[in-house]
Amino acid sequence: MKFDHNFTQTTATPTGRTYAADGWQAQLDFLSGSCLRVALYRNADDLLPTFNIDPDNASIGPQGRARLSTVGFQPTAPTVTEHDSGTAFALPCGVTAELDFHNLLLTYKIGDRVLFADRGPLAYNLDKEFGTGATHYITRERDERIYGLGDKGGSVNKAGRRFRIDTADSMGFDAAMTDPLYKHTPFYICQNSVGCYGIFYDTTAPGEMDLGREIASTLGADLAAIDTVQPYNCSYDQLVYGLSKTETQNKVCPPIKPLDKDPAYYDRIVLGTPTWWYTMAPAVRTFLTETNLTGKELVLFATHGGWPGHALADMKACAKGAKVIAQTDVQFDSTGGDRQETPMPAVTAWAKKLK
Repeated sequence: MKFDHNFTQTTATPTGRTYAADGWQAQLDFLSGSCLRVALYRNADDLLPTFNIDPDNASIGPQGRARLSTVGFQPTAPTVTEHDSGTAFALPCGVTAELDFHNLLLTYKIGDRVLFADRGPLAYNLDKEFGTGATHYITRERDERIYGLGDKGGSVNKAGRRFRIDTADSMGFDAAMTDPLYKHTPFYICQNSVGCYGIFYDTTAPGEMDLGREIASTLGADLAAIDTVQPYNCSYDQLVYGLSKTETQNKVCPPIKPLDKDPAYYDRIVLGTPTWWYTMAPAVRTFLTETNLTGKELVLFATHGGWPGHALADMKACAKGAKVIAQTDVQFDSTGGDRQETPMPAVTAWAKKLK
């Protein structure tokens, strides 16, 4: 069921685990005291060999290397703590990986602080929730620094930018504006307030690395997320056709978590919402209802799958005392996927006008 995948453990060794749900297999291998490999696949026999991994500089032949091989690594047994809803793996490097069986979400911590985490409620495209293709969504921290992705143009710090990853040479190469030649290096290192981590994607498939949000990157704005205190722990169908419909029709204002930015310190606020049943999300209604926006400039945007409804008008009506200076909507595909229909250059051009 979409957005509702409950994994169960199928095998366990001192240095690894496998899990299964809805035709998917997930394999965790602790390849060293500081390295965890996460493999997600339908059938191991269908996995193509890799030509990217060679820890001992001797295990790749003309036909490549078995993608799930541990040859050349020094697998390490983490300290394991079992819970009803998941498992915690404490690595010798000081990082603890906490696995939530629901939707296979991993959170990496140093002490009680989150280094980074898979973004809930779903990080992987398990049932075409995000359209076609493979996805991996993780949390981001403001002011983090990101290095890597190979020979890229522009600043060494890649945070707040988006890159095309492809096994092809760049056409019309320009050192300041385009990806240079030989650019397929799906690896980066991130430094944030908690520590550092690196992620490598063992794939030669074309794709994108989005390391920041488009509007915030264009404006140089601070970011804050509006989250409900109580998560929506239900299936996709239950949320879309049940709870969200009831809340929007009854104009429910669910409790939201305190923002990590105080709106009182900003003269202009850019506020976005997904469209739920032709209006704003209930959490956004809570923000507008409970936040004093008197005298502030407000910029509104809404995302939707082809039915924008009256979300922007409803937001404007709730923004008591604020002056709405701009608004727009951004359309995605109507099947519930993540393919953006509104051209990104149009979004960027709109955002630049706000400077």
